[in-house]
Amino acid sequence: MKHDPVSESIVHFIGRLKANRRPILLYGSIIVIIIAGTTVYLKNKKEYPQKASYALATSRSSEELKKVVEDYKEDKVAAPAALCQLGFIAAQNTNYAEAVRYYRQIIDNYPNSFLKPAAILAVAKCYVAQGKYTEAETVLKREVLYDKNNYIAVVAQMELIQILSSMGRYNEAIEQLENWNQMGGNTYFSYLGDGVQEKLLRITGLSTNLISQQANENSNK
Repeated sequence: MKHDPVSESIVHFIGRLKANRRPILLYGSIIVIIIAGTTVYLKNKKEYPQKASYALATSRSSEELKKVVEDYKEDKVAAPAALCQLGFIAAQNTNYAEAVRYYRQIIDNYPNSFLKPAAILAVAKCYVAQGKYTEAETVLKREVLYDKNNYIAVVAQMELIQILSSMGRYNEAIEQLENWNQMGGNTYFSYLGDGVQEKLLRITGLSTNLISQQANENSNK
């Protein structure tokens, strides 16, 4: 997996917060973490325009954030960061469709932004908040999980497991859990799976030994 300290720190904190998440609090945490990561990123970017940095840092309302996007749309850091915050504000007000539009602007207009993977995950979470589990599943599978080197793929895999479980597709959830164990189970991301396996075991009646056996069989194929 590619090493990206800023991105990995974002994933690390998101994972810590997932254990006791509430939708709105999680969205807020994601944005706070993203902005913190952006600050670190900007600190090491000497060519970053000072005006854009100041405009982003001093924005206090949706209108000011929209102005940052409009005035500095060519900037590949300030504009995506402002869009992320706009998405958070919309989600906080339960305007999930509007939030998705903001996150989609990052995905479509700033495809190389280091914030893009987090924006994709946020889109999936907005769909989950709306009960649109199929749409959330599609987003994760098509836009994140195909790239196992993506820093957010481990978190997205766990989100998919939760979605499948919510839809009552427990066998598929277990299969995804086996994949997750191979990808992130032996890394510092392993705490993301705390309690998930036990929950699935209780629901399906499978044993821990059977889960491990299935995982070993798949890894040997």
